[in-house]
Amino acid sequence: MSITIVITGTSSGIGFALAEYFGKKGHRVFGLSRKEVPSNFFKTIPTDITDHSQILRAISEILKSEK
Repeated sequence: MSITIVITGTSSGIGFALAEYFGKKGHRVFGLSRKEVPSNFFKTIPTDITDHSQILRAISEILKSEK
């Protein structure tokens, strides 16, 4: 069973490792980070999570792609 997962801080460290791990397991993963991160296992949505409008934009993008 595949689930959709949203992870913040995916540009490096544990956020990146978790996004790669769950993506490799076949889940649909969206990574939120301030910079674009190339990966074959998750989609990056450039987002500064301290900016409310960027969070709303990211949520909207995720919901549109889930239809």
